[in-house]
Amino acid sequence: MAATTPFILPEGNVQISLSGGRTSAYMLARIMDANPGAVQDESRVQVVFCNTGRERPETLDFVAEIGRRWQVPIVWIEFQQGAPGQRFRVVGRQGASLDGEPFRDLIFWRSFMPHATARFCTSELKVRPARDYLRSIGWDQWTAAVGFRADEAHRDGSTGVARERWTRWCPMIEAETTKRDVIAFWQDQPFDLGLSSDGRTPLGNCDGCMLKSERVLSALARDEPDRHAWWEDMERVLTERWWSLTPWARLRRIIASDQYKTVKDKTAPRLRAAYGRPIPKSVLLQVADRPRTMSFNKRVSRRAIREKVERQGDWIFSAEADDLGVLCQVDGGECIE
Repeated sequence: MAATTPFILPEGNVQISLSGGRTSAYMLARIMDANPGAVQDESRVQVVFCNTGRERPETLDFVAEIGRRWQVPIVWIEFQQGAPGQRFRVVGRQGASLDGEPFRDLIFWRSFMPHATARFCTSELKVRPARDYLRSIGWDQWTAAVGFRADEAHRDGSTGVARERWTRWCPMIEAETTKRDVIAFWQDQPFDLGLSSDGRTPLGNCDGCMLKSERVLSALARDEPDRHAWWEDMERVLTERWWSLTPWARLRRIIASDQYKTVKDKTAPRLRAAYGRPIPKSVLLQVADRPRTMSFNKRVSRRAIREKVERQGDWIFSAEADDLGVLCQVDGGECIE
């Protein structure tokens, strides 16, 4: 494969984000081809994979095989609780969490569920652990290569956008890479991600991600009930923990949560103004005692998804059910945000 200008490494230190999917791996291959030997120079380039604990074994095996076959050092990172700047640990394929431990620790630490409009899971499980790791090895400023394709403009893949200590670089957008290019590349390779794909990989990344469609999440509940059960258990346990807190503790957590940090929310300034001073009992009861069920999707819980599948059976996956719109098939959290 000939070197392509958009994949030439920029000056300085470069982080290459490997998600565990075909697209980011394709990006890595193109960067390696355009910069022979450069990716092996760990003083300048770091290939980073962040494991949430809810990736499938096939994803972890794929990442490990990329490292072996392409002879590229890959740093495996996971979130862990700790002091600011130290919320990460370096693991490997053998030590990688397999049952959602980093994700579970984050949920219990924050005492709130991430959802489609408050995706703190991405920042806390991937972005910040990678940042903390790179700072720990002495990096001060760097460029972060992100695997957005040209046909994924909705993901805000803008090259040159400064983020804290790094600047985003999206070489596949510059190269006008599309899904078709990625598929064609992997068809010619001697190995591949062991998950089915029709251009999308519904089982890729976090198995029960809240951004996946209602149909995909329902299929997980039907086909792999044990994996679905983790997400349902997290909702149940956190809901129980929430109501075990005192009203004052619940109020403090509500004020600190992402959902009350938006400018448009009129509740936020009122609560912040009252925080630290006596709060009228009517406000306390209205906010702290409001019925609340912790769930990854605002409109429906994972228990409700499972029960719907149990009631309707395979029919809800049929063409007839699709025509009736029984299960939303739109990704991005738009179905059940």
